Amino acid sequence: MKRWHWLLPCTLACGAVAQADTLIDASEPDTLVTLLQTHGEAVMDRDAVGDPLIIGQFQGAYYTISFYGCIRGHSCQDLMFNAAWENNGIELATINQWNSNNRYGKAFFDDVGDPTIEMAVNLNWGVSRDNFMDTVEWWFASMQKFSQEIGY
Repeated sequence: MKRWHWLLPCTLACGAVAQADTLIDASEPDTLVTLLQTHGEAVMDRDAVGDPLIIGQFQGAYYTISFYGCIRGHSCQDLMFNAAWENNGIELATINQWNSNNRYGKAFFDDVGDPTIEMAVNLNWGVSRDNFMDTVEWWFASMQKFSQEIGY
């Protein structure tokens, strides 16, 4: 019987590598702000219920990162990246086409009718720094592509 190396259980060496990496989670928002600042402006704020809120700017467009699963503003578990643009005549068909053709950045019209994209990110139990930065890259790529699709 042929055994594939990726089916074999991880050895102690795998555990040592995983433990050596510092995991990024949503419990320390200042760490996330610092990482985001490598791509442009990002500052820490608080939302209406006291949970952390990051406000950033990427290539002239503003975005927010809301923290969820928090206990009294701390020990948060996941994030929601969000960006909105003023509606300059975008039609529902454009939003639907975006959602049909793209995996990252769910598009919709917000409560005032502006085209918006969101991307949920689960950080419960932590992810590697590389994984988080890759997620940030996907977010910024989605923002840029969506902005182009809607004519900004």
